[in-house]
Amino acid sequence: MPIFDSISDDIDFLLDLCPDLITMLKKENPDKDIPINREQLAKLRDIQKKIR
Repeated sequence: MPIFDSISDDIDFLLDLCPDLITMLKKENPDKDIPINREQLAKLRDIQKKIR
């Protein structure tokens, strides 16, 4: 498997996991603020688009 395919799969996994993880954290800790760095998520999406 070429390295870019592996990286692309890893990025896909992270982007799929993030919304589920954020939802779970908010359910478990409704009173706490969950720090979400939307810039980092946007960078991952941008990298994902460039690799494909």
